Amino acid sequence: MNYIGFADMVDQLAQALEVELIPDANGALQIIVDETIAIQIEPDETDERILLGSSLYELPPGKYRADVLKNALIHNGLAQPPLETLCYIEQKGTLALFRYLPTKHLTVTKLLLALSSFITTASEWIQALESGHSAPVKTYLAKDAKPSPFDLK
Repeated sequence: MNYIGFADMVDQLAQALEVELIPDANGALQIIVDETIAIQIEPDETDERILLGSSLYELPPGKYRADVLKNALIHNGLAQPPLETLCYIEQKGTLALFRYLPTKHLTVTKLLLALSSFITTASEWIQALESGHSAPVKTYLAKDAKPSPFDLK
């Protein structure tokens, strides 16, 4: 099944979520989850990918920000291929999360699965940062984990 176009995808997403979704004047869509996560959804210029993006947390200058950004790099290197990518938006001083979805075979079901994963990752990072940690616990575990000699998990 080929991608049906962003406007039709928004309509199908609205039906699946049972909410009204209205793109803005630029054609982008914003979904607010639990009044804490604002997710921007928009097609790229070529309409070959859909971008999911969210600013997660404002990082004050200093050691804490450096630690968070170091752990963000660790997070980005864990998944192969990476699902969601953390980045720093210098103009806003915030940690952000984004993911590109190829539109070639994108369905509303695949978009919902991607949104679910995106929301989980965003929530984990927001909760960790609001608690004063520099990353969710699972990032630390993955970084410190020793490989099994027999590749057993």
